Amino acid sequence: MVNSVPPNSSSIVPANNQNVEIFSLIWLDQDVESQYIQNAENKLRSNINLIKKFLDVKKCQQYVEDLSPADRVVMIVSGDLGQQIVPSIHKLRQVISIYVYCMNKERNKRWSKYLTKVKGVINEVDELVSQINTDRQIQRNLDEPFSTIFSIDNLEPVLFEITADPHVTTNKPFADISIFSEFNGESEVVFMLGSIFRLDSVRRSSDHKLWVIQMTLCSEDAHVFPTIPVNARWAQHGVTVAGELQNDYMTYQLCLPYSFCIDDDSQTMIIADYGNDRIVQLKMNSRNGEILAGGGGVGTQLDQLNQPTDVIIDKKTNSLIICDRQNRRCLRWSLSKGTVQGEILFDNIRCWGLAIDDQNNVYISDTEKHAVIRYTMNDKNGTIVAGGQDTSGTVYVVDSWNHRVTLWPKEAKQGTVIAGGNGQGNTSNQLNSPVGLSFDEHGNLYVADCGNDRIQCFSFE
Repeated sequence: MVNSVPPNSSSIVPANNQNVEIFSLIWLDQDVESQYIQNAENKLRSNINLIKKFLDVKKCQQYVEDLSPADRVVMIVSGDLGQQIVPSIHKLRQVISIYVYCMNKERNKRWSKYLTKVKGVINEVDELVSQINTDRQIQRNLDEPFSTIFSIDNLEPVLFEITADPHVTTNKPFADISIFSEFNGESEVVFMLGSIFRLDSVRRSSDHKLWVIQMTLCSEDAHVFPTIPVNARWAQHGVTVAGELQNDYMTYQLCLPYSFCIDDDSQTMIIADYGNDRIVQLKMNSRNGEILAGGGGVGTQLDQLNQPTDVIIDKKTNSLIICDRQNRRCLRWSLSKGTVQGEILFDNIRCWGLAIDDQNNVYISDTEKHAVIRYTMNDKNGTIVAGGQDTSGTVYVVDSWNHRVTLWPKEAKQGTVIAGGNGQGNTSNQLNSPVGLSFDEHGNLYVADCGNDRIQCFSFE
């Protein structure tokens, strides 16, 4: 028999209050006071100080939304209530992971599969507890990467080498405080509270007397290529996440999607819809979309596009950068409400592909010059450069003519097929003249399956 519980929430703090954690757990379930949930609570208390329980979706959502952005919460939701609340709170910064605890795993996997913060759909209490504890340990390791170096029992000297560009963030990232130093001739700087650094390497010095930690100051919205193991594997059957639907939604029909980018923050996919002369945005977990740029017919006006081949997001200016190929120009298109036209960034170029770095340099592949050119906002001529691989040296190749995507580890003599490769076709394990690829923050592979007018997702395994 299920016990009643007050309609707002209840908090449970374990007796061992020495376990100081930076996150709490929220449990939303109509049977939240049942014995099996109480048993799970007892097993989770070794890792979590605060557990709050809710019966009501609206009150639970209000509680989560009222949390400080600095708070971190893990959520357990039932299948029915989770389907109501998760799409609404999924983008909140304070929610770090969600677990669906339910009876019907297959049904709940269908609505949750594209919500990246959903870490598991589980129907066994022991499995739920085990996965939360395992994931929490992984998070601890990420939060405390230097714990072995700074062991209280074995202190060792550490040298931090930080590469800091003052233009990398919109706010002033650090200040020169040398004039306040107690030591003559010494240069000192102070970083802003909350500065973000990318860990480049941790190594011993050449004389083995100290640790050397190399880091780079990053902007908060810098898109970092996900860390993917060299021996990674993806599902052989893809799922269509955009296009190839027989319906009347004009913003969902694609014609030769040449490229796309994924915005992990807003959980959207932005597509260069080449054949329709427009840029389309689609929610990752939705069947609906909207036209962001173009869509008014082919033309040369600033509110028109002509066969766009690529699009990227410039987070610092909240805008899109678009390869407007047949108009021989690169446009910036603001994402602010009411924007009806773009502005020309660079022109007289036969652009095909785009990339942007942390310093807001724009890289454009010019098919007439057979080169990749780096442009800055102050230099419209550009500089020829090179690039094209992830941080491990692995190269991903869209082999359009062979209808497949291949992976080439650094110094490999032969590539490995990771998507397609089963002949030209439109089944879930086939591609038709693919032209672009991308990864989300979890390593899932997305392919612009141009000949099939669709975007395919191959899950990371």
